[in-house]
Amino acid sequence: MIIFDGLYSFISVILSSASLVVCKVIEVKDNEDFPFGKYVLEPLVVSINSIILIIMCLLSLYDAINALLLGGNSVNTSSAIVYAIVSTLGSFIFYDRIKKAGKKINSELIDAESIQWLMDGILSATVLFGFILSVIISKTAFSFITKYIDPTMVIITSILFLKAPLKIFINSFKEVIGVRVPERISVEVEKQVEVIKNEYNFIQAVTRVLKIGRSVKIEVNFIIGENNQLITKEEEEIIKNELYIGIDSENYFKDMQIIFTTNKNNLITA
Repeated sequence: MIIFDGLYSFISVILSSASLVVCKVIEVKDNEDFPFGKYVLEPLVVSINSIILIIMCLLSLYDAINALLLGGNSVNTSSAIVYAIVSTLGSFIFYDRIKKAGKKINSELIDAESIQWLMDGILSATVLFGFILSVIISKTAFSFITKYIDPTMVIITSILFLKAPLKIFINSFKEVIGVRVPERISVEVEKQVEVIKNEYNFIQAVTRVLKIGRSVKIEVNFIIGENNQLITKEEEEIIKNELYIGIDSENYFKDMQIIFTTNKNNLITA
């Protein structure tokens, strides 16, 4: 269990460091190599981080099952308890610091890292509880089962800890391939577009929304009818400005493209 906890903490440090580097890279001004920004790096790194944690949990689960089948193992509980106390405090401190940083820059990458450290803190607390329980049991007539506590804890925590990285991986991978749009954002876009459509009597409005990391790409196609074919460039700019201000994308970077057309065949349907 100590090896599992230590590996999880060690990998968390490496992944957190990599995530900070990626955040700095994203903040650097874009150039010709990234004409659409570097925001895709965020969900991409989150996906890779999640895969690494999933693999680690699966390998630990396999080793723990083997240890259990081979008769368990004994542990120096005194040293284990000291380690678990230090690890628990350290993990929760890191979680608190990273969580606060994530709120300031609205980064899902940093949020994922904070969840990772929260899990590490819970893991260390579980280790502490398990070894305290082992000490108590060793003083009873059931002391023979103490050698099975360590691998059993690893099996339980490995299974429980698979859920979070799996969920994070699925969500971030959807962003990488362009299929995930948070409902709160898509609903807000549809609402504001409908207001503009009714105000200017457009025949139809088709929207397409894509969220990638801290970036939200919004495309709106307005179909102009005979009664408003003479819409001026000034009115187009007013509409674009109204949509940009009206759409609340929760501090995400908004990349908007608004098209006015009379040809329905040119529409990219949602």
